Amino acid sequence: MEHALSVIPASVFRNLADKLYEKRKNAALEGGLIGLAAATVGLATEAAQHLEVVRGDFIIFFNKIFDALCKLSADSDANVQSAAHLLDRLIKDIVTESDQFSVPDIDMLGFLPDFLDGLFNMLSDSSREIRQQADSALSEFLQEIKNSPINEFVKLGGDQLVPYYADILGAILPCISDKEEKIRVVARETNEELRAIRADPAEGFDIGAILSIARRELTNEWEATRIEALHWIATLLARHRAEVISYLNEIFGSLLSALSDPSDEVVLLVLEVHACIAKDDQHFHHLVVYLVHNFHNERLLLEKRGALIVRRLCVLLDAERVFREFSTILEAEDDLDFASTMVQALNLILLASSELAELRTLLKQSLVNSSGKDLFVSLYASWCHSPMATISLCLLAQSLGEEDINVKFLVQLDKLIRLLETPIFAYLRLQQSAAFKILRTRLKTVTSSNFSNELKRTSSGSPYSQILQITEDSNRNQEAANIYNAINFPSRYGIEQEYTLLQKDVRWPIGWPVGGYPGPQGPYYCGIGADKSFGRDVVDSHYKSCLYAGISISGINGEVMPGQWEFQVGPAVGISSADQLWVARYILERITEIAGVVLSFDPKPIQGDWNGAGAHTNYSTKSMRSDGGYEVIEKAIEKLGLRHKEHIAAYGEGNERRLTGRHETADINTFVWGVANRGASIRVGRDTEKNGKGYFEDRRPASNMDPYVVTSMIAETTILWKPNK
Repeated sequence: MEHALSVIPASVFRNLADKLYEKRKNAALEGGLIGLAAATVGLATEAAQHLEVVRGDFIIFFNKIFDALCKLSADSDANVQSAAHLLDRLIKDIVTESDQFSVPDIDMLGFLPDFLDGLFNMLSDSSREIRQQADSALSEFLQEIKNSPINEFVKLGGDQLVPYYADILGAILPCISDKEEKIRVVARETNEELRAIRADPAEGFDIGAILSIARRELTNEWEATRIEALHWIATLLARHRAEVISYLNEIFGSLLSALSDPSDEVVLLVLEVHACIAKDDQHFHHLVVYLVHNFHNERLLLEKRGALIVRRLCVLLDAERVFREFSTILEAEDDLDFASTMVQALNLILLASSELAELRTLLKQSLVNSSGKDLFVSLYASWCHSPMATISLCLLAQSLGEEDINVKFLVQLDKLIRLLETPIFAYLRLQQSAAFKILRTRLKTVTSSNFSNELKRTSSGSPYSQILQITEDSNRNQEAANIYNAINFPSRYGIEQEYTLLQKDVRWPIGWPVGGYPGPQGPYYCGIGADKSFGRDVVDSHYKSCLYAGISISGINGEVMPGQWEFQVGPAVGISSADQLWVARYILERITEIAGVVLSFDPKPIQGDWNGAGAHTNYSTKSMRSDGGYEVIEKAIEKLGLRHKEHIAAYGEGNERRLTGRHETADINTFVWGVANRGASIRVGRDTEKNGKGYFEDRRPASNMDPYVVTSMIAETTILWKPNK
């Protein structure tokens, strides 16, 4: 082949590529192309055979010939273009007929970025035909893009789509919550593809536009979309912190509003974003100021989410730093009512949260450790807004003994003072019962004790000092009377306290073989006999002691599981039911201590096919016990159903092990009620249904429930709470 080419003069090669048609024609003649054609004619009948050989050999030069053909197609000479078109058709025929050349099933969209610019340039070509061909090709690609998922388009576009991120994200985020699963899947995949591309603002990546889209979607009705919007903000903070901070004024308000989101997952993500922003001191201060402001304006936010927000911030940031900042801000708070409420909330978080164990330890060392002393002084400045919080802080700092005992004592002390603000206590003040007078006098002695001049100064402006005044004026009596009429006292409670007696050394129910079972479930409920009733001497002693102490104990019985018993307190009016149960528990603890057995209020002390231990709470109001009361009961039960989760959360620890839907319980996640139904959340007695009035039984509380919490929640939900319409 090389020898044959060497025969042709260089001038012929040069003229073959000349712009003028005549020169190219002459060169072809001179080079013998026409001679080659004549030779083909001379081959006559054998031409086809030799042409097949030529076709086969042509394939190996396809790339070079195709490149030359593309150039010839753009030649300005019409004859050259015509010849190029003829050659183009010939090559297509050879390629499609040849066994040596296969056309693979290529996804041309994958190569679109490589020649997209070229196609767009062709749209401005001077040749009308080229413009038409380019337009046709682009139309075909557009149709393929429409038929393919957008996530594939994003993969293809890659960095070229950076300037359009905001527009694409604005369309994608709402689709993450679409009712169609296929759309949700594609939207999620596209969202991940977008977030995976590390774009730079210098490349046209508009951070402000992205943040604007994310902020808008924080108010989307669907949780999944709100979560992804927060993920975008968190991602941008991690990659472009300085740029995001520059837009902080535009998004901060929306992030704060998101703290009131009904979804705990959203709230936790919002807190992570806030914690990331608050790494800088000025932004940290800004965050805490905003939180205090929002808690002040939205007391429900403080009540429902305050503990969650503060505890999570203590985990994400430094707990000591968080509490010091809150204290500094609250120290200067002008609204003393709010300051007292806020300090009480922080105090309870400090006492009861496992996340703050190290902070409590540091405070307990305040007498011997300079860091602990400094922290104590910092908190004390604002804790003085609440006398009881100040007492708690001082007792904690004294390191009186085992931490768990201190915490339990302080938490109960805190709860006790909170009770003085409830409508129930307003009624008791009106009644001026002897028990309330004693309690009030004792608490007054505690809160006015001369342990600090600062405490005495601040307590005069505290709402507690007003509550604890011994002399009640006529206006206060009238206020309490109005509360009495409005909430339809007296509410009556009867509490069925179940408990289990355990062997001292092995913590196994008394009367049971250690590690074994005394027999099948069945003959123990309300049973008698040495082989069925274990611990009756303890039970009888407790019953007689309660009668002697003036407790309204109304019965005892053996429970379904051997070694498990129950006593009933009530019916009792209002808060006195919780008072009496608390004292009855204490008496039982003392008796079991003397008897050498262990008392357990665990809601499921023995796993397996045995009943758990509850504290069923029977409840009624005056209107429920009056004619037409059944309708009042139904409305009250409906309210309880609407707040099922809130009640379950406050009805005792470990209750999920007991409320399984088996062993005379309803499932913890389901609220059901019925007449004479032991497997319901709320049971209405047959007599109540028959008489059209009476009481109902809340079977959800666990045996270790706090009676003050449970009784007050039932009254608050059924009497005071108004569902949102």
